[in-house]
Amino acid sequence: MKKILELIIVGTIGTALCTTAAAQFNINIPKIPKIKKEKPPEDPKANNEQLNKDAKTTGGSGTQDLDNGPWDDIPNPAYLSERDTVKNVLKQVQSYTPGSGKRIVTGSGYEYDWFNASISPKLRAEKMKTWTNLQPKYRRWFDSKLDEIGKIASEKLSSYLPSPNSYPVRSPAEERLMKATLSDMPGIAIHKIGLQSAAWIIEKDAFGIPKNRFKYGAVYGKNPSADDPFCEVWYVNIIQDYAGGGTYGSSYARWVSSETFGCPQAPK
Repeated sequence: MKKILELIIVGTIGTALCTTAAAQFNINIPKIPKIKKEKPPEDPKANNEQLNKDAKTTGGSGTQDLDNGPWDDIPNPAYLSERDTVKNVLKQVQSYTPGSGKRIVTGSGYEYDWFNASISPKLRAEKMKTWTNLQPKYRRWFDSKLDEIGKIASEKLSSYLPSPNSYPVRSPAEERLMKATLSDMPGIAIHKIGLQSAAWIIEKDAFGIPKNRFKYGAVYGKNPSADDPFCEVWYVNIIQDYAGGGTYGSSYARWVSSETFGCPQAPK
């Protein structure tokens, strides 16, 4: 029994000494640095594939496909209508045949505005400057389509000139009236001007009563303020309104439409 008590006392004293020693000495455990894993070398092929993928989704250079995309995040639904108009213009330019007797682009006027924007950097900048909230990928889509339209137009129109036999009749008085309708484009370089015929064409109403008589006229020239490489034929009619009793009023000119042509080649 005495021996057991001695062992208990000794154990108690030992425990007390260990607790005291722990209270008096701070034990610093050194930090062991983590083992860093080396990155595997980049695969150039994988990077190129990712870049191509990004180009398709963001409208960057490369083979993009936003033509039939949903355009769900477009900020203004009006841009969808503009997109469809541009696609329509592209189709018309692609199918256009010089000398077919029609304009390269037809429609309500919006189509021709977009065509002009495709061949004129100035007009394109004016048209796009208000589109401040249009995402870059869609703006790049519009630019790429307009570039394509302009390229095709240049290939088809650069050597397309009016027939030298068209509008052969000259009339100084009536030509002055025709030029006056183009006064908003000062300094036009006129390459040719004339009437299709000296004879009058009579237009009648549903009851056969004359409304007016007219002559087809045209002015072929270059607007100096235009920054595109093309010329225009402005179709301008000379008209006399019916005054009754088989008589007609004074002549006046009315602009009808225009058609884009190439410009005359400078002599070599």
